[in-house]
Amino acid sequence: MISAWSASENKRNPVFVEGTGGAVTYSITDLTPLSDYIVEMSSDDYPYQAFKNKLRPDEADRVDLSKGNAGGIDFAIPSQLATISGTITFPGDVAAGDTAQITVYSPSRNISLSTQVQTSGSQIVSYTITGLLPASDYIVYISSSKYVDHYYYSASAVTSEDGQYLINGLKSRDSQNAVLNDYTVTVLAPGYPPQSVGAKKVGETVDFYLSKGVENTISGTIADSDGTVPSGIDFAVEAFEESGRFVSSASADKTGKFDISTLVPEKQYYLKFTAYADKNPTVSQWADSSNAGPDNPVTDDPPSGAKLYHTNTAVNFKFSKPVKTSSVPPAHSKPAPVQNVKSFTHIIGKVKNTALRGSAGPDYIPPSNNPNPSLTYTLPPGAKCYVSYNTDPDYTIDKRNAPESPPAGSSQSTGNNMSGDGKVVYAHIAVVDERGRIGETITVPIRIDNVAPTNGVAKASASSSGDTVSLKLGASGPGVKDMNISNTGYGKNADWETRVKDKDWKLSDGDGKKDVYVQYRDDAKNVANYKISVDKTTPQPPPKPGALESGVSIENQKFVVDISNFSISQGIECLCSEFFLVIEATK
Repeated sequence: MISAWSASENKRNPVFVEGTGGAVTYSITDLTPLSDYIVEMSSDDYPYQAFKNKLRPDEADRVDLSKGNAGGIDFAIPSQLATISGTITFPGDVAAGDTAQITVYSPSRNISLSTQVQTSGSQIVSYTITGLLPASDYIVYISSSKYVDHYYYSASAVTSEDGQYLINGLKSRDSQNAVLNDYTVTVLAPGYPPQSVGAKKVGETVDFYLSKGVENTISGTIADSDGTVPSGIDFAVEAFEESGRFVSSASADKTGKFDISTLVPEKQYYLKFTAYADKNPTVSQWADSSNAGPDNPVTDDPPSGAKLYHTNTAVNFKFSKPVKTSSVPPAHSKPAPVQNVKSFTHIIGKVKNTALRGSAGPDYIPPSNNPNPSLTYTLPPGAKCYVSYNTDPDYTIDKRNAPESPPAGSSQSTGNNMSGDGKVVYAHIAVVDERGRIGETITVPIRIDNVAPTNGVAKASASSSGDTVSLKLGASGPGVKDMNISNTGYGKNADWETRVKDKDWKLSDGDGKKDVYVQYRDDAKNVANYKISVDKTTPQPPPKPGALESGVSIENQKFVVDISNFSISQGIECLCSEFFLVIEATK
């Protein structure tokens, strides 16, 4: 497949070509005149290439179409390709039909290829991976849905609004103190195909550039046997790889239209369609060459008549029998639920699930203001899971409402920038096996409160003629119990105390404008700030009778004194350090 895509337009145009034993020409038309096109070649049989002779799209030479067409965008498949082969030894209790996947990865060549083997009951099975560029740093690892694979440690993170992420909690060394350099980093984004980069160690930076186009999509319509979309019926479609491994699912809208946009163009996919009435499946069928087919509820495997579809294909599926009058027998088997659900960011309440009834947890759940709750749990071997957050305690994950992102194989999940005002939020976790069967939903309650106290009251008289003012205080919101009052700033030189409605408060020394800083705090440590301003004036004591006020200046003043009533004991009180008084007697 040859494709051209522009980062500025985020649109990809692919064409498919087949080898003839010689040079093959190609042409990609209907492209917007832009200057940043990346042209790529990808194949199941040969290594990925980006023009010009690059192994990564971010290293590709850009093709400029802003001034017209471009030619000579040629690709040469290497004549010397390498092969990795070997054997897989299954345990002694191996059963016919057991599978394992071998993946090889070269950091220097940016090549990651896989092959899946299935045993007929033999312990030893051979495998071969071809089409590899020569390199000296290939890493080979094995994974299986039944047996323990080689991923020892895992963690996850959620990107910020600008796409940044940081994964914490990973081990840098194993139990033998050897450096762990085989981490695989996978990005799962709603509506985008997953991307992975392997052979990484703690401390390294891994950047992803998400893109999607028609080459990642299978779309179409779903209808009843008579071609209509009956009311009260929900439709869902699932995509499976050729090996039968489940990839992703999507629900149809009210008109029956569906769109699966998380697929890889180099692969082909089986499609399984299911109709639901009142949350219960009524018909489940695999699409055949006529876009309809018999259901196969016993093994959940694609029947022999099922058709493999390329991406960039429109499928208009019609059930072969009425959806309202049919019923699907119970699933042959369902995966076991997750176990050992824990959180290091939030206190979780009692887990609601029949498999974990009686799980420890408080009836009252203390709130947290952390908007990104992180949960850890134990998955069944080889299984993945869906995780959804909402406020519905009875929510059940099924094919109709499964998240757009493919199920994740990590034993940790993180909620994304959630908000709440003390209400209980529920994390719903459902295991998905390699055949797409969804297990029982485990519901984990937590409380998120990242809303500061509201409707705050912090009042006092606008002016004061003394050192003390009477404060009127109050705030609303769940769990608002504490307050902090300070003369110097929010939370400065003061301790938290139990909130009261009235409080006498001493202002800082001196006259003038005085600010009082008031804070209210709830159980989740959210804080609201309020400020009170008071004009303070200190009254002066009245002068003593017959005394002069401090600061009065007396110069060349003449006093008349009645000698008949004058005595030395009366005199004149002087508030000055130097005072000269001339007394003239009059008759």
